[in-house]
Amino acid sequence: MDNILANNMIKKTPVIFLLCAFLYGCSPKKVELSPQIPFQCINTQTRCEITTDFGTVFVKFNVENIKTELPFSIQVTLIKDALREESINSPHNLKVLGYMEGKTMFMGKIPLFFIEEEAQGKQNASHTAETMLGSCSEETMTWRLWITLEKQSQTDQSQQSTFFIDFDSSRF
Repeated sequence: MDNILANNMIKKTPVIFLLCAFLYGCSPKKVELSPQIPFQCINTQTRCEITTDFGTVFVKFNVENIKTELPFSIQVTLIKDALREESINSPHNLKVLGYMEGKTMFMGKIPLFFIEEEAQGKQNASHTAETMLGSCSEETMTWRLWITLEKQSQTDQSQQSTFFIDFDSSRF
């Protein structure tokens, strides 16, 4: 009897070991968070400060170099001091729309979904979108970022101002 029990344990031990190894492999990967880099203009973007019908707009990124297949964020900030009195009363009455498309090689349009950030003061309005770029055969690729600012007035009249900037990405 002891011999049969020992024989069964020997047969079951590899199965239990493989089960434990499999479960260990399914545990979530530990991701080390990199320190947050403040939004900044990057060297490869054509413009950082844009003058629009609504005032001065800054377009900044949360990374120093844009790599394909890695997420990054884009911040669009409208400066209240630069607002023209006749165009918009509040920078928080503004919608930001946008998309990116390859300039070096067309790879379709990548839509951007901007979310208004909580304002710490009433001086500016910032909108942020998180996105990622696909990789292509080029080592470095130029992208075009299209931004449309839209203001809906109280009389349901819509005003828009559209501009673009170009920037480069490199393969990961």
